[in-house]
Amino acid sequence: MLKIVVIGLFLACWGFAWCVRALDRYLADRRWRKEQARREAERARRKVEYEELLLREAERRRLDRQQRFDAMVETVSERAEAHAAILGRKHLQSVYRDDYGNWRFGKWNKEIAYFLRTVVGDDAVGEFAEEAARIVDDVARGERATIEANLQIGLTNVDLVDATEFEIACANTLRDSGWGATITGRSGDQGCDVMAQKGGFTVVVQCKRYTAPVGNDAVQEAYAAKAHYSAFAACVVSNATFTQSARHLATTTGVLLLHPADLARLGQMIGVDPVE
Repeated sequence: MLKIVVIGLFLACWGFAWCVRALDRYLADRRWRKEQARREAERARRKVEYEELLLREAERRRLDRQQRFDAMVETVSERAEAHAAILGRKHLQSVYRDDYGNWRFGKWNKEIAYFLRTVVGDDAVGEFAEEAARIVDDVARGERATIEANLQIGLTNVDLVDATEFEIACANTLRDSGWGATITGRSGDQGCDVMAQKGGFTVVVQCKRYTAPVGNDAVQEAYAAKAHYSAFAACVVSNATFTQSARHLATTTGVLLLHPADLARLGQMIGVDPVE
């Protein structure tokens, strides 16, 4: 009987201990699950806060960039409009169609970069170099259209253009006639204001915007330029007349004396184009 009682007590104690351990495991698992849920909620909360922070930072950067962009547009537009006449002339001088019919923009792109660097300033342009270049290009193109319209009139009315614009007008007329025409510039041109090329032939052009008859000096400069550049022909283009002495010298040297309206027929006059 005692043995049975002892065994019963042992089983009762063992069962109680097992229940206590099971309860501990249940409570520990419950605490673990609660901790996991709390940590998961904390991670979710931090993730939301981080995403909100990223959104606020992105919006702040967007607004800051927009402010810098607006400031750049205002500054570049103001500077470009203030120098519109010069930019239009530079565009006329540096953008042209070559002998293969392709538009050449290399010099103009360098001119834009120079303008943005020296007139506008790198700080004002910032990271918007391409956008700033488009603004300058748009202003220059608009001014070029105005200048070209005036130049067409200026070929017959010299009072409307200056010497540089007269050279541009002559170059444009040559380009319209199928020539590749490059304005050489004032310094070191060796008597050649416009270099015209077509089909392997080179013609040096001396442009004279005068109100008095053109004399020997222009013919001598054109002849010297022909020899210097190994050109096929040389000509002096002027809105004015030529002195008798200049005509005699031109006959001796083979230099053509032309009016701007003659440029459209230059190829025929020197035998490069067929006579219609």
